[in-house]
Amino acid sequence: MGTTGEILYNIKKVILTPIDKSTGLPLADAKKINVQCDSEADIDPEISQGKEKTLRDDERILATANTPDLIYGYKLKLKNNTFDIAVAALVEGGNVRYDKEDPTKIIGYDTPMLSEGCTLKPFMTEIYVANYEGDDIKNYAKITFNKCTGKAFKMSLKKDFFAPEFEIKCRENTKAKLTMKSLDFVDEIPA
Repeated sequence: MGTTGEILYNIKKVILTPIDKSTGLPLADAKKINVQCDSEADIDPEISQGKEKTLRDDERILATANTPDLIYGYKLKLKNNTFDIAVAALVEGGNVRYDKEDPTKIIGYDTPMLSEGCTLKPFMTEIYVANYEGDDIKNYAKITFNKCTGKAFKMSLKKDFFAPEFEIKCRENTKAKLTMKSLDFVDEIPA
């Protein structure tokens, strides 16, 4: 018996959650960050290419030995995002500056100093995609990347809206014994 497959269309929500480096699990007091992005993301596997060796004489192949290709991670690119300082700080490893009088008001953002070295913080990325049946949403595919780090993003300011592309590197979360990527079907998107 065959299946008709799932019909996934349009990113509905992206959530980034900082994780504890020592346990690989979400930080107890972690504030989840919603990424306001377009309905598009690129998810490319990163593959270690296997090798093949062939033993042959002039007329025939005597033997072959090969090692398989192995996937060791994913490269995720979120496109057409709003410029959210909290997302930028987590992805790029920078620091948000708050107003001294009103600690909820963001007044700026600083990239890390060279003397600080690498300040990238690991995080989990959850992408929710609508799963259609006919013209109705049946449920949502929740794609979870269990251990991610970001990369400095490009800025192009011109006569157009500024919409950064955030690049994220996803790896296996060995400390928490979680795979690189998981896909689950859920009935609702978190508020």
